[in-house]
Amino acid sequence: MAAMLPEMLSNSKDSGMGYTTELSSTITELSTELSSTFTELSSTFTALSSTLVGRSKEAEKYESKEDRTEAIRRKNEAIHRVFAMMRLAEEVDVCFLVDCTGSMGSYITRVKTNIRTWCERLQATYKHLKLKVAFVRYTDFDQPESTRTSQLDFTDDVDEFYSFVDTIAAPGGVGGDTAEDVFGGLEAATKLSWRKIGTKVLIHFADAPCHGKQYHSESINDAYPDGDPGHRDLAEFMGKLHRREVHYHFGFVKETATEKMIQEFDEMLLKCGGREMTIHTFNADRPPLIDEAVFRLISSSISSSLKKLSSVDKTTRKIEEFLLVKGVPNWDELKLFSVKVSKNKGTLVSLPTTPKAVKRAIHPFAKGGTRLAYRAYFPEENRHIVMKKFLIKYDDQPCIKRHIEIAIIQATAKAYAKKFCQEKPSDIGVPLGFTSCDIMVWEEDMDATQRYFSYEPYIDGDYTKFNTNTGTVAPGSDPVNETCQAFSHYTWVESNEALVVCDIQGVKREHKVILTDPAIHCKDVLIYGDTNFGARGIRNFFKSHRCNKICTRMGLEKSPHQPI
Repeated sequence: MAAMLPEMLSNSKDSGMGYTTELSSTITELSTELSSTFTELSSTFTALSSTLVGRSKEAEKYESKEDRTEAIRRKNEAIHRVFAMMRLAEEVDVCFLVDCTGSMGSYITRVKTNIRTWCERLQATYKHLKLKVAFVRYTDFDQPESTRTSQLDFTDDVDEFYSFVDTIAAPGGVGGDTAEDVFGGLEAATKLSWRKIGTKVLIHFADAPCHGKQYHSESINDAYPDGDPGHRDLAEFMGKLHRREVHYHFGFVKETATEKMIQEFDEMLLKCGGREMTIHTFNADRPPLIDEAVFRLISSSISSSLKKLSSVDKTTRKIEEFLLVKGVPNWDELKLFSVKVSKNKGTLVSLPTTPKAVKRAIHPFAKGGTRLAYRAYFPEENRHIVMKKFLIKYDDQPCIKRHIEIAIIQATAKAYAKKFCQEKPSDIGVPLGFTSCDIMVWEEDMDATQRYFSYEPYIDGDYTKFNTNTGTVAPGSDPVNETCQAFSHYTWVESNEALVVCDIQGVKREHKVILTDPAIHCKDVLIYGDTNFGARGIRNFFKSHRCNKICTRMGLEKSPHQPI
């Protein structure tokens, strides 16, 4: 099949960004005639990028065949280094920190009975996985000091883990208060033999807060309202977790009982320097919820580690300083700013020329591998969006070029998704689609470090990663997962084996899935940005991909790299 190519830029008038009449003419000329082959796409994209950055030094080095060859060599070397480092991210330590008092017996049983299933599922997902698990048990001061806490250090022997947890009983308390010795559990967890490099995960289950009135409401009965009777320091525990880059996940059983404690823990983690490391909370009020949550939490932690390594644009440029704030801001208290936005339609990616007014949260609520995400709001449209800016501080010209690259990636994925849904039999799988990605430039000096942002609709819900740009494919035969894997396969066939759209992630709805922020592996490694890992990225996807009934019904040709 012929490669399906997006129209890359629509005609734009001079937007005050220093673009010349000649540039507008060039953009118009590039937009009127779309290439129908992959080779023409590569040359068009390169020429377009060069024009947009004012014939920058970065673009000029590709003007000769020798320079382009050298750029390809350097990119391939960088890709090789990234894949070598990524194996480290699949060396994983997971510690279960569990309140083992009387009310938590069902959670102890759940961890024990499901550990084998969790390990097998993770092993099936991550082909280079080296997993170790640990267990820390804590109770309260009404128990003898010698048995108040106990722990199994990290082991790769699942039977050993099972046997240890099998010996644990959840004693009924005799002290009469609600608060527990959480500090004792944290102290034991920080003393485990965490590996120095890799992914480190702490999954904490509790239905009661720690001692100290600053950690809970007045309704909590606490025999030690002045705090931990052992005078242990929370800053010490949070500091150790931060320095070891441990991903802390807290499963609440009674959210109102532990909410204040986790807020205090989060603030202490921030004071210890963990701007980008916040405690992720999830609902664990029913033991059956734990099964999917544990897999998702460990997978998201591995993905976070991978994201740190996945960009091949290693640089000494200055990194943006930031503070993650997860809550929704009070929009009435935020200033309205004048901006200009692009009006992308379909696969058209335009420059920002349309005036608009926007409110944006002061702090980002999330961090990816290369960008920060901010909540934002268009009052005139009553529309919530997510604005994204780069972690690295760029000047205007390279900044707009990179935002255009991202918009083109998303527009390309969106176009392929539309065609995929038209060709997929309607009786299998689910509809999928990508959000639009537009570009914004500040007219006022709200953000002095960067004037340009990309933005897209805000999608509420829990995000699921279906595959990554490093070759990991989520297991499972549910319709949504099968549709996403078949879509990635489809893009390879539809592009004449030139590319694969991957890093598929988004939010499941009842009868569809909404996706965002994909990556594209392409044979031409100099297009589609830093997360394009070229032929190796394509090959790695197919090494993990197993055709499902959607691939079969659509008659998708198999890659020679797929498992037999």
